Amino acid sequence: MATDPDAPTFLLRPGERSDLGMMADNLEQGFGSYRTWADASWEPPTRMEMLVGMMQRFTKDGSWSVVAFTED
Repeated sequence: MATDPDAPTFLLRPGERSDLGMMADNLEQGFGSYRTWADASWEPPTRMEMLVGMMQRFTKDGSWSVVAFTED
């Protein structure tokens, strides 16, 4: 398989509880993009709702995460 020499290199590591705020920010941005196609009455969960949900599930019920960062 060929690789793109200009593609960014990512560092991967297991997610930690301290990453949950950043993950909630990312989800909030992603859900914001749904507005381009979702029904006009659809409302995404708030950042706080997502954060609380992740805090309750983190490392429980089989939940897991990996975070990726580009090497800058």
